[in-house]
Amino acid sequence: MLTLEKLVPKKSNFTLKSCDEKFTLRPMTVADECWIKQENLDLQKAFQEIVYNSDILSKLAFRLLDEKSKQILKKRKVKFIDEEGNEKTKTVGGIELFRQMIGSVEDKVILCTALLETIGYSREIQDQLYKDLSGDEKKKTMTAAK
Repeated sequence: MLTLEKLVPKKSNFTLKSCDEKFTLRPMTVADECWIKQENLDLQKAFQEIVYNSDILSKLAFRLLDEKSKQILKKRKVKFIDEEGNEKTKTVGGIELFRQMIGSVEDKVILCTALLETIGYSREIQDQLYKDLSGDEKKKTMTAAK
């Protein structure tokens, strides 16, 4: 049975598969909860629909990144091809670079798992909650993660 005593915010280490970069999120604090409210972020909806609400989850994750992880996201020049086929160079960093590194649904699931850990839902608790879902709820969860 899940009790409040079991919900202990922790730091969370994760690796984005699309870019093979390792990041660490610090535990969420009351200050972060106030910021979420101030920013009007609907986390419940974001966690329920991770495929469509990556902007909210990445914004929160970026806020929780530790300083070492933020160093990975320093501004850098990246080359790309524009819609007309011209090679261009653009300077990208911070949250925009972080969002570009989240390149798959698997990365989004990894990010969600890490975020849940920072608010107190350890991986063991997450696994137990998933096991406790009914068959229909599991199908919905798996469909959303694909």
